[in-house]
Formats: sequence, structure tokens, C-alpha cells
Amino acid sequence: MSPKPDVRASLLGSKTAKDAIHNQRSKTILEIPLDRLVPFRGQSRRYFDQAAIDTLAQSMKKHGQLTPLLVWKDDSEQYEVLAGERRWRALTALNRKVALADVLSGISFEQAQEIALVDNLQRENLNRFEEVKGKLDLIARRLNLTAEEARAEVLRLRNGTSDNAEHLNVVQDVLSMAGNETLNSFVSNGFPVLDLPPVLREPIEAGRLHPSKALVIRGAPEAHHAALVEETIRDGLTRQQLLERVRSLHTPKTKTYRTTADVVRSLLTPARVKTLDTAKQAELEGLLTKVRDLLQ
Repeated sequence: MSPKPDVRASLLGSKTAKDAIHNQRSKTILEIPLDRLVPFRGQSRRYFDQAAIDTLAQSMKKHGQLTPLLVWKDDSEQYEVLAGERRWRALTALNRKVALADVLSGISFEQAQEIALVDNLQRENLNRFEEVKGKLDLIARRLNLTAEEARAEVLRLRNGTSDNAEHLNVVQDVLSMAGNETLNSFVSNGFPVLDLPPVLREPIEAGRLHPSKALVIRGAPEAHHAALVEETIRDGLTRQQLLERVRSLHTPKTKTYRTTADVVRSLLTPARVKTLDTAKQAELEGLLTKVRDLLQ
């Protein structure tokens, strides 16, 4: 498997910008006090698996911090973590006093945010929601558009209603960062994930529900979404089983008020009532009285 491109070598579009950022790196790895480290204010990642952090902490307790953090320092006294926030959280859990870090300084917030976006896209445990959102955010940044405008432009490029070759090159470059996804797949399979309601999106972010299953559940009546998510996770339902469950929820009920009323009407004839013994006739009379009272 070919190695992923170095985060620090694929930060911005131009060679000049890449070299400018490269020159701002510290020449040596520094020890930074943990109380001066904070999460990057432009961090797009929202979910961190606590169990994975605990496992990483145990490994770091045994082997030490093998990989430095990548941090950004502006004019304040704090260092913002651009890459390696899981390692920083693990060190914090171990009550360590310092962390090894490679420091970037002298770059803008916008440049730092792009570094963080690229690093996030290159994570091995990236979930589908974070991946699609991260790609779209990076496309928007490189095209100088809002996320909504970038989404519309990507859709136009896929549909052939935009012939902007520069935009297409930017989009394809970003899509190649995580899985070499095609433009068609990004639109057809990625965009729907962004539109999922929280009850379906959050299990994806937590790594508990596959996006393809969440999209199937979305086709069920909204009132059943939470229950279907729980059932899928608990019982390990396959996508085919989910499709069948969703279809069954859309199947109209065969027994309705009208069919029940029609059956009663057809049976309630003087001749049939006469065949009942006295006790049953009295019971029937009582039931009919209750029906009458309910409808009045």
C-alpha cells in the first residue's frame, strides 16, 4: 500500500505557499507544557472515541510518545493542536506534564486551518460523515466559497453544467486525499450522509452504524428511526434485513376501521340476532349501547 502524502507537503495549492509553511516549522522537536496546549479553534473533528484514547494512553504509558504533535502558535502564549489531538488527550489522561511537539509559527489562521483539514482527511479511522464534510470544507476553502456554494458547484461539475476546469482540478485533488473517491461517488454516496438527521448521523460519527444502513433507515417513517438504529446495532442487522424491515413499516394495514365496520354491519341482521341465546343477546345489546355512546 502506497504511503499517504505528507500533511506538511500538501497544505496549500502553490509551491510558494508550501515552502513558506515548511520554513516556519521548528528546527527541533520541542517539549511543550500540557497546560499551554489547547485544541485548535478551527478543528472540524467533533467525535473522539474515549475507548480508543484509553487504549492509546496505555500504549503511551508503556512506550512513551513516539510521534510528536503538530501545533500552531500565534501571538498568544498557547499552542493549538493541529494534528495529534488524540495523543494530546491521552497524555492528559496520563497526567503528563509535557508533550513532544513540532511547532508552526508565523502562519495565518487560514493556513493553519487548512493544515488541520488535510490532516483530518488522512486519518485511518475517519468516519464517513467527517470525511465528506472535511472534503467539502477543504473544497470550499480552496475555491473561496461557502460550504453551500461549494456543494452546489460540485453538483454542477458532476452534472456537466459547469465547465470550470480549475474548479474540477481542485475538487479531484481533494477527493484523492482519502480513498481516491470519484466525483460521482462523492455526490451520490457522500452528499446524502450530510443530510442525515442527528439520530442517524451521531451513530455514524461514533463508529457504531454504517452509513449505508443509516441511509436505509432514513427511508422508514421518522418515528421508527431511533428504534431501528438501536435494533440494527444490537442485533447486527444486515442491509438486506433492514430493507425488509423498512418495507414492512410502509405496508398498509389490511384491517382498518372501515373493513371492521363492514363486517359488523353484515353480521348484524335480525335473523342472526335471533339465533343468539338470551345471555349473548344481552351482551350484544350492551356492546351496541357502548358504541352508540362513543359515537354520540
